[in-house]
Amino acid sequence: MLDIKITGGQVIDGTGAPARRADVGLTGDRITSVGYLSAEPAGRTIDATGRTVTPGFIDMHSHSDWRLWGNRRAESKIRQGVTTEVVGNCGFSPAPVSDAFRQEMKGFALYLPAGMDFSWRTVGDYLARYESDGVAVNVVQLIGHGTLRLAAMSFARRPPTAPEQATMERLMDEAMADGAYGIASGLIYAPAS
Repeated sequence: MLDIKITGGQVIDGTGAPARRADVGLTGDRITSVGYLSAEPAGRTIDATGRTVTPGFIDMHSHSDWRLWGNRRAESKIRQGVTTEVVGNCGFSPAPVSDAFRQEMKGFALYLPAGMDFSWRTVGDYLARYESDGVAVNVVQLIGHGTLRLAAMSFARRPPTAPEQATMERLMDEAMADGAYGIASGLIYAPAS
């Protein structure tokens, strides 16, 4: 038995195929069937006749890592169908943070919601704190090149020394091991510029 069945809608499945009339069945938090499901029993049925049913949208360039910290429900995104946000763009992410340059990191942020105190050091620590209260959207965390540079050498206006470069590389390796998806640059913004 399905937990939820969405019936009568025009399904756009994200493959590039044209919209088609289909039902969508969910069990738990997973789509388990798509097709003609009139014979399938369900705990709840949603009539989507005259509507379009799609997978969630991905906001590929978001700065919601700051806003989501204070608004875990993400109503403005969810109501638009956005279910995944890629954050850490333009070379600035909330982690990693070095003890030596923590105050510079806090000063670099344009907006600090309650609780975003940069007391974490690693991306793993940050993500654990972030996820502990839950969040309504999926989050793809990128690591800012500027954040790495700030953690290794603050706002120094020069190329990194060999040890500073090694620190940035180590921090990025650790970030990827902790669950980051990649790096983002913002080469027109300090300290990356």
